[in-house]
Amino acid sequence: MIKNPKFIALIPARRGSKGLKNKNLLKISNKTLVEIAIDNALSSKLISKVYLTSDSRKILDIGNKKKINNIFRSKKYSSDTATSKDVIGHFLTQIKTSEIFNNYIVYIQPSSPLLKSKHINNAIRLIKKKKSNCLISCYRSESEKFFKSLRINHRGKITPTFRKNFLYTNRQSFKDVYIPNGCIFIFKIKKNFLKKYIDYTDCIPYIMKHNDVIDINNKRDLLEARKIFVK
Repeated sequence: MIKNPKFIALIPARRGSKGLKNKNLLKISNKTLVEIAIDNALSSKLISKVYLTSDSRKILDIGNKKKINNIFRSKKYSSDTATSKDVIGHFLTQIKTSEIFNNYIVYIQPSSPLLKSKHINNAIRLIKKKKSNCLISCYRSESEKFFKSLRINHRGKITPTFRKNFLYTNRQSFKDVYIPNGCIFIFKIKKNFLKKYIDYTDCIPYIMKHNDVIDINNKRDLLEARKIFVK
């Protein structure tokens, strides 16, 4: 491991969104979601450089005004079916290998506006302390609800998501469950990164409070975030 690796922020902000039109350009407290993400990254003294990747010239104009590094992303890497692996893969083809190899990407999504620079700093300090290759932010969920969840099968009947006996198990018997919240994703770029991608079993958790997070996917989420910002 490099003694003092760099931490490079990557903010993906495409034009389209199924749930909310032009989601990343919607405003909370006079700032667009993408501006909030950029400002949080810039506020972290542990981030060495900030990149914005988008298929929208309007979004990239915001990046220009903030004087960060912009990368235009084609429709191929900006569709509803494009994955984070696609976005990261495209990003890696646009920058010098020497700049990123053996350093870390801090993946920050604009759809999580409650994220603060303190969370970014704490996550970076944690992954450095643990000398890990990967970190995912998450929150502790009610394990009973998780293990006792149900599905509806092809016959329209209810069926357990997990084991049937879980439905009759007392809640004290369940171990804690942690749900990824989409706020922060940090990973080291190593040789043949895209071929191997990320071994999630090698990731460490950055545990956040449930009320520190809102992942904006619909109008209700947006209104809730606006209420919190007003407070």
